[in-house]
Amino acid sequence: PANDPFNLRNITRWQPLLETNNLGSYYAQAPSTPQAAFSQPWAFSRTDVTTKYLVPPAWPASLNATGLARYKQDADQVMKAQTSLTDHQKMVAEHFDDKPSAFGAVTYAAYAQERTWNLTTGLAYALNAAVMYDAMIVSWYNKYVHDAVRPVSVIRYIYAKRNVTGYRGPGMAVGRLPGHKWSSYLRTQPDGTGY
Repeated sequence: PANDPFNLRNITRWQPLLETNNLGSYYAQAPSTPQAAFSQPWAFSRTDVTTKYLVPPAWPASLNATGLARYKQDADQVMKAQTSLTDHQKMVAEHFDDKPSAFGAVTYAAYAQERTWNLTTGLAYALNAAVMYDAMIVSWYNKYVHDAVRPVSVIRYIYAKRNVTGYRGPGMAVGRLPGHKWSSYLRTQPDGTGY
């Protein structure tokens, strides 16, 4: 990576974060299974993956006064969205953050209706698996093509020496905290770049 967990040298590029297992051990995030970006999708061609990628973020490439103002504007927007989350929005976000449970619900719904594995249930399961697999390929490809900085890195960089209002941790209300300790409501995924 262009950055390490301790220094954001290039504000436009991905920065691995420092993680903990909450047992006293710390480690730097590292991409896992980056080869997934080069897998063959089921529903479309490999060429579709590499030629029809997402539009790159429109972030400034430098930290001149205009560029820094744009980063700050985006950071403020993210922090405002976080502090205004309702309990319902948090619950929905947590549900869909648990990918196996959230997306496995399609298969379970088909099973629950019939209470047996039949052709419909099997097809629902296979379709769910294929869609998830293809989405993973496209996501990984775009993560590595863009190598984009994540909001958490930008916020910690811009507000490193100031207090901000944000999520303070599980079971705690939104409140003031040092900018360099700001974190997203959901854990920032360790296994790839942000987009």
